[in-house]
Amino acid sequence: MLGQDVADASRSACLNEIKGKGGAFKVTSNLQRQFGDARVFNTPLAEANIIGRSVGMALRGLKPIADPVPNFMIPFGKARMVRPGQDVTLITYGALVQKSWLAAQQLAQEQIDVEVIDLRSLNPYDWTAIAASVRKPAARWSFMKT
Repeated sequence: MLGQDVADASRSACLNEIKGKGGAFKVTSNLQRQFGDARVFNTPLAEANIIGRSVGMALRGLKPIADPVPNFMIPFGKARMVRPGQDVTLITYGALVQKSWLAAQQLAQEQIDVEVIDLRSLNPYDWTAIAASVRKPAARWSFMKT
């Protein structure tokens, strides 16, 4: 669906035609089907729009829930250890974090202990976290990118 059709994409009649419902990480997947399009609808992926719309709804007596957690900030240059491991270090970011974690879970069944590090930002890198992980005696490392 492109152009003008996108404006009507929040209507419940379109739910089966659109694969992208549920937010960027599918956190709110199927909520619109469960509660209806009068209560749950998509907004453009722009923080100013999401917050502005939420404030407007609150002024009208509704209780909006904007999709990022209040006061949640991702620190630039600070990686997050998604899964500790001893055998291999997998350094990744973005949409591949979840896939890397799933791959690490599968490899654990084969007795391969994979550490997964989410860079969270590419500039600057968290060289301290990377160095600490790859300095482990048995660690080998690889880098996945999209």
